[in-house]
Amino acid sequence: MVYERFALLLEYPSSPLADLAAAAREECKDSHADAAAQLDLFAATAGAMPLAAQQELYARTFDFDAEVALYVGHQLFGEEGRRGLLIAGLVERYQRLGLNAGSELADHMSPVLRSLALDPDSEEAGELVRMALRPALGKVLPAIERRSAPFAAVLRALASVIDERTGEAFEPEDEGCRRSSSPYFLTLLS
Repeated sequence: MVYERFALLLEYPSSPLADLAAAAREECKDSHADAAAQLDLFAATAGAMPLAAQQELYARTFDFDAEVALYVGHQLFGEEGRRGLLIAGLVERYQRLGLNAGSELADHMSPVLRSLALDPDSEEAGELVRMALRPALGKVLPAIERRSAPFAAVLRALASVIDERTGEAFEPEDEGCRRSSSPYFLTLLS
């Protein structure tokens, strides 16, 4: 369920972010203390704004600069053909899980996280986190931090949750595509 909370925080706000951050923090407080602290920081800054200001902040943060776009495939491949293969693979995954990606492209972090909430422990989910989500987050997070954007706290919290769930240290500067044992990811990322 924690991935669902992050999915809501990383989509265009349609309800106040303070409530979403509080729900995510509540879910993280016992098992992900570092993430809970980051979510408190986010709630204190962006969460205190009116909804219209939160929507403007989201658009200003993520929508006008490709370096910080929340599209996993774009972060990994730019606009080359492998992004399309990733999107196609994600659409297949979502169909198997009965997930509707909504108005976003399938490689947006929000539906990716929703799919992980529905299927957190499968080998495919582990590969998706290790091969796609972590490397994409590793590219976006330093760029967001350089801008001192409040959403950096949400991304740091997500990185912390991924760290704790995978048992691997998250190092944004060193993230990149990695080798996979999955035939799908071997084809895509080779």
